[in-house]
Order: sequence, then C-alpha cells, then structure tokens
Amino acid sequence: MRNLEEEGLIRREPGRGTFVTDRQPFAGRLALDGTLEDLISMGLATSVKVLDVAEVTASSSDLTLLDLPPGSLLTRVSRIRYYEEHPYSFIVSQLPVEMGRHLSRRYLQRGSAARLP
Repeated sequence: MRNLEEEGLIRREPGRGTFVTDRQPFAGRLALDGTLEDLISMGLATSVKVLDVAEVTASSSDLTLLDLPPGSLLTRVSRIRYYEEHPYSFIVSQLPVEMGRHLSRRYLQRGSAARLP
C-alpha cells in the first residue's frame, strides 16, 4: 500500500480509509516498469528491432491456448523495444501462421503485432 501511495495512486485518510486517486498526467520522470500503452499515452516514442521471424510447430500448450489443431504452425516473432536508445522490453509474439504471413519485418519494426495491417 505504501508503494501505491508513493506513486500517487491511492491516498490514505486516517479514520476514513484508503481511496483511489485520479491518475496524474505524466510529470517528466519515466520509470521503465510500465507498459507500452503507458509510454504511448505519455506521448513517448519507442523503436523496435526485429530479432527473428520464424515458422515453428506449436507446442501442446500453444495448441490449447490458441485453440489450434495438432501439428499447427505458428509464426514466432522476437523483438526488442527501445526507449531513448535503451532496451525497454523483449517481446515474443506467437501468431497462427496464416496471420503471421501477412506481417513484414518492416511493419513489425514500426507497428505492433496486435494491430494487423
């Protein structure tokens, strides 16, 4: 609770309780522990380096999670996202191969696999 209070996400009022505060606008300090959506909402630019794009056979857990038949192929995309030239996150996306075949390396460097062209 102390961490949430220090981040300004909650306020404590003795005798009354703990309350969620309104999120404050970005104040100029970035802690690299948020999500990509946080960076975008703050208007901060990131860049992406595509490490690998490969067709792989789906594992049994992949088949279950994606509701695919046995023997299905996936497109596995590995990327590093940078903020101010520093690595921010390592991203591995696995898509049904029919969707993955529509994604170029160029698109993956500027876009998101979550927003297919």
